[in-house]
Amino acid sequence: MPTPTPQKVAILGGGVGALSTAIGITNDPDWRKIFSSVTVYQMGWRLGGKGASGRGEFGRIEEHGLHVWMGFYENAFRVIREIYTENDRKPGTPLADWSDAFKRHDYVLLAEQWNKSWRTWPLNFEPNKKTPGAGLGIPSLWRHLIRVMGMLIMVISSAENFDPQGRKRNWLDKLFDWIAAFFFIIIAVVMELGGMIMHFFRKLFGGGKDAAGNRKPQPHYGVHFMVRRLKSWNEKRHGGYLDNDLARHLYMLVDFSLAAIQGVAGEGVLSGVIDFDDLDRYDAAEWLRSHGANDITCNSGLIHGMYDLMFAYVNGDVTKPSFGAGSFLHFAIRMALTFRGAVFWKMQAGMGDTIFGPIYQVLKKRGVEFKFFHCVDQLHVSTDGNNIDSIDINIQATLKNEASGVADTGYDPLVDVNGLPCWPADPRYDQLVEGEALKAEKINLESFWSTWEPVATKTLKRGEHFDIVVLGIPVASHPFICGELIARNGLWKNMVENVQTTRTLAMQLWITPELKALGWNEPSPIIDSYAQPFNTWADMSQLIVREQWPPTSPVNNIAYFCGTMTGGIPP
Repeated sequence: MPTPTPQKVAILGGGVGALSTAIGITNDPDWRKIFSSVTVYQMGWRLGGKGASGRGEFGRIEEHGLHVWMGFYENAFRVIREIYTENDRKPGTPLADWSDAFKRHDYVLLAEQWNKSWRTWPLNFEPNKKTPGAGLGIPSLWRHLIRVMGMLIMVISSAENFDPQGRKRNWLDKLFDWIAAFFFIIIAVVMELGGMIMHFFRKLFGGGKDAAGNRKPQPHYGVHFMVRRLKSWNEKRHGGYLDNDLARHLYMLVDFSLAAIQGVAGEGVLSGVIDFDDLDRYDAAEWLRSHGANDITCNSGLIHGMYDLMFAYVNGDVTKPSFGAGSFLHFAIRMALTFRGAVFWKMQAGMGDTIFGPIYQVLKKRGVEFKFFHCVDQLHVSTDGNNIDSIDINIQATLKNEASGVADTGYDPLVDVNGLPCWPADPRYDQLVEGEALKAEKINLESFWSTWEPVATKTLKRGEHFDIVVLGIPVASHPFICGELIARNGLWKNMVENVQTTRTLAMQLWITPELKALGWNEPSPIIDSYAQPFNTWADMSQLIVREQWPPTSPVNNIAYFCGTMTGGIPP
């Protein structure tokens, strides 16, 4: 076969999706045999999108919200470990290795209101020796179910009886529970095997389908039997003592788990008739309620904490929760049962410094070109409707080296803070012809509402400037830049009209007293499901050493808060 002509790739936007694509394209050392060039067009002066961060006064790290990674982020950790290896920073320099950039965090709290007062629910996840991103397999849903069933039996049978008078259960009580649990398991296994055999013969003889011809789920008699037994056991052991925090938390944890098991078994997820995505037509809390979860559980921090974590509210309105049941369950299983090392990993610098700085440096070495201050204005569709024919770009600022006729070395975006390459919170004005004006007028080139007029415009043309377009700009921006595409493509129109986004807000505090002096005597926390609108708080004091606070302005605690903001994009 003749060698195809290498193609030019234009990547619009510099967020995590766009840059992941650039990494994927250039992972092959021979990528230039397929692509003659890869160019990233980015508005403003930095990469990262919603994950961008910048260094402000005193080198302070200014984030878009709160950024931690979870231990089950297998793809993200795999990529970032490869990036750090390739970036090859000298030993002893800041964040030389990925393990310097991420540290384990096990202590998480859920806030909840009970009897009109705020309580906290501490969850101290037991770390393990696994390494995230190492490519370990994911256990099957059946293995997860067996593990969870075993954990629930241990929780219920081992728990003390929460008697208000403090009566302790004796060894005979506990022995009886374990004997009962053993017989329950034997009965459940026999019933489950019977259901499997019956289902096999039904399929063998052409049965097992409903009137519409859809395959019926396997009847999980043993699973449902165990759910009923454990539910009754949970009510007896904990249900009468819900004013006791520990009893209430154990009750809700068991109640949630049993409702989830009942649902995945009853609706056919466990037997593979449907998958998690098919459950996304239901809201998670309502779905759990329909499978027997108590209202106390569905209104608890355990559930609302997950909604807050994902900003899962229609238009950011916390009175309108919306979290697909399948995504909710899949996420909960992966987060709690498949994490590597720790449930959370805290970054040891800003998201920009930890993630997007190293990615930028590696992609530059690989030959990816970056065009900063290039704001996409419109995408134009070809006459036949099958291609993007041209792209209008607004140039926000002029590079001095370009204006002076010096060889185009591009924009140098990073600054040194304590030996670490970082993105500044503002453009590097000294490299821009319009730098003084931008600084004097305090223009935000990343703002959708900026009044700054472009200094020039240019049009990228298919076949000349690009052959392939990667649109890495979020869907909420598409009505403003993809009008022709939306009008010509029904699928695209459907996506833009139905895929929802949520505005978020954030607050950061740099405080002189340390955490204990502020009244917190527990380990460094991440707290979720607290009062709106800042429902999430994290102690990020590990970042103090990465900043440059003078002795006259001592900082001993850094607090990050975030939550949702009601409303879409204002005029």
